[in-house]
Amino acid sequence: MKKNRVDDAIPYFKKALQINPEYEKAYFSLGVASNKQGNYDQAVMHYQNALDINPDFEQARNNLCVEFVYDGKTQEALACFQESLERNPENRTAKENYEKALLFFKNAP
Repeated sequence: MKKNRVDDAIPYFKKALQINPEYEKAYFSLGVASNKQGNYDQAVMHYQNALDINPDFEQARNNLCVEFVYDGKTQEALACFQESLERNPENRTAKENYEKALLFFKNAP
């Protein structure tokens, strides 16, 4: 999503949630949009909302874990990836991102 497209899309995601407050994909989309706008705390909140509705929403969990990595929240990030892998040990994206997070935190100052 381009910046101006993100700004245009947000009201539609919010409208979708007014119609159906249990629509986890709208929360996910708001998380992506918030991230693109640099609103990382909001992105985390939206990903968590999506996961509250559907704990098996792997893409939302992965994005949440990655937000924790970028925020430097080592314990939260690693626990998040571990939970993702416990839920689905075959999740290739979670495996790869978990390994990258381990290297990132190992090499962090």
